[in-house]
Amino acid sequence: MTTDGGVVTAHSGAARRQSMLLERFGKKLVSVRTINWNEVHAEAGSKEDIPELCLYVRDELKGKLATVICSDERRVGGGFLLRYAFGIPTPGRSRSTSTGLRTSSR
Repeated sequence: MTTDGGVVTAHSGAARRQSMLLERFGKKLVSVRTINWNEVHAEAGSKEDIPELCLYVRDELKGKLATVICSDERRVGGGFLLRYAFGIPTPGRSRSTSTGLRTSSR
C-alpha cells in the first residue's frame, strides 16, 4: 500500500489486475474497482459473460475459486446476485489477494 499526499492508493498487483480486466473485457463490465487496496471487484454486464470472466481469472490471473455466494436482492430491485470470489497468489507475500466477479439475474 502506498500513499499519495495522504490518499491510500491501490496495491500495484490490484491495479495491474484491474487494468488487465478492463483491457480484456472493456464494455462487457459494468464496473471495475479496487477495494481495501488489494481487492478488485468487477461487475459483469451479462450473466453470459461470467464463464469467460471466470476462465480468464483462473487462467491468466492464476486465481483459485474460493466461494460463490448468491444473495436475494429482489427487494432492492437487484434480482439474485451471484458473487464469485477468487484468491490470487501474490509474489513475495504469504497471503492472497482477491478478485470478485458479480452479476445479477433480473
